[in-house]
Amino acid sequence: IHRKLSVNVNIILNMRILLLTLIFYLTILPDQAEAESAFTILSNWNPEKTEWQTLKSYEELLRTNLPKGKFLVFGPSTIPTEHQFKMSTLGIFDFLFTQAHSIPDKEKAAFLLEIWPHRPADLRKTAFWQALEEHYNNKGLKILSAISSGNGYHLLLRNKPNFCSLEGAKISVPPPFDGFVEQLSGVPIKRNRTITQEDLKNDDLEGFFAPIREHSSLSWSKNVRFRTQPIGNINHLIFINLTKWNSLNEDDQQKIYTASLALENKIYALRKRRAGGFFADLQKKNIEAIDFCESQTGLLNDAFAKSLLELSSVRPSLLADQLKQLIRIPHSKH
Repeated sequence: IHRKLSVNVNIILNMRILLLTLIFYLTILPDQAEAESAFTILSNWNPEKTEWQTLKSYEELLRTNLPKGKFLVFGPSTIPTEHQFKMSTLGIFDFLFTQAHSIPDKEKAAFLLEIWPHRPADLRKTAFWQALEEHYNNKGLKILSAISSGNGYHLLLRNKPNFCSLEGAKISVPPPFDGFVEQLSGVPIKRNRTITQEDLKNDDLEGFFAPIREHSSLSWSKNVRFRTQPIGNINHLIFINLTKWNSLNEDDQQKIYTASLALENKIYALRKRRAGGFFADLQKKNIEAIDFCESQTGLLNDAFAKSLLELSSVRPSLLADQLKQLIRIPHSKH
């Protein structure tokens, strides 16, 4: 009975997605000539979210670079994130704007981009990037942009940690990163949303793991007084369906590629500038920056890297020597 219910739910969900897609093409792209000149794009975020500004910047760059008449058409925001990747690989939509750890890819290859705060130009020079491109080519997609914020996550704590450990401390953390807290002997309390005022009032929690933007924008409880240095890196990605890409002439490919590189550099510079304001805001709130472990300065980043490597099941060739050197993981351990 449960199996039949599950199958029926999946059928209904798939029909709903197909119906939304059909409505999208009939209402947004009514003219065939117009449809042939437009690029359709799916996004993890709706227009109310901050990330949408990145997508709008990309649209502006494409409008500047591409011939007149070529433009982006935004797909329906009602398509669940877990289905967007598949719809892009099938070519139902041309572009996909997503976050590394949101990709329902069992190998979680792009997840490894979160390990270190790479500069856009530096990433593309690595053997890791080449292997990552090959990995997603095999799935029917081409990576156009890996948009690094240049800023990572932070642990924000009520008390200073002792002995380079979170021994037994309950830490509120998004599901992809619970292994990181466990690496530090802490107890992860999973959350599937941004931090709320109720979380801050929870005396059972010793701290939170979240991007710097979330730390700065919230009114933190008076008991929270310490933050660690940045850990890892936040990445957004833009893919294009590989068949669509191969169907374009070389001139259009080059213009899209140029716009994608320009977007990486623009967002990286913007996020680095904004980070200064976030840190200043935390300082005004008397939240002190601390070294989590003076005797092992790289402990947090090493634990973060190890947890992501364990979570990912990419084939060994994807863990190129250059990546291992960047994250300081000895060869003998992998």
